[in-house]
Amino acid sequence: MIHVWTDGCCKGNPGPGGAGVVIVLPDGSTGRIGRPLGATTNNRAELLAVRMALEALAAHSHEPITIHTDSQNVIGWLTGAFRVNANGDLVREIQDCVRDFASVSFVKVRGHSGDPNNEAADRLARQAAAGVTITQWGFPSGQVSAREHIAREVEALLARTRQLRDPSLARAEQLLDEALTVFRAPTTETQLCAATAVAS
Repeated sequence: MIHVWTDGCCKGNPGPGGAGVVIVLPDGSTGRIGRPLGATTNNRAELLAVRMALEALAAHSHEPITIHTDSQNVIGWLTGAFRVNANGDLVREIQDCVRDFASVSFVKVRGHSGDPNNEAADRLARQAAAGVTITQWGFPSGQVSAREHIAREVEALLARTRQLRDPSLARAEQLLDEALTVFRAPTTETQLCAATAVAS
């Protein structure tokens, strides 16, 4: 199970906005993403945070995902429980995106109630509203290498490209697949470490 915490905010409503996302994968690795949104509203920022999370997890579409949000409106709009009066285009876009995943569920959390991941998503959103972009992936023991980080981005882009099912993008899929193979190939340093371990 993948767990995600999303939050969005803007300085003024409307005003400069930001979206924050915290992702915890089954292997314990954690992603933290903050993205400035420009002029927006609070509700749209909250929705864009969910879309941002789904885009980041395109390569994990076969795994069940639980999205934690402190916005009851977001849950109601995306599940069809609430009538959509504004941002209908974005709501439909996210609903279409959700259908590309095996399982996506939503959980309401209380904002500023001490949930560390919810608080982290809130901080990322506020920093993003101030113009700060953040993308970090790491394990409890430290950050992943820049090479692995790029590999994950390429993997996500490849998955999103395949979801389009557009024959004209076949060459792009092939190139992304080749790039992923290169980034995931053992580096000289890794091979040297492995050889040293065997020798000892």
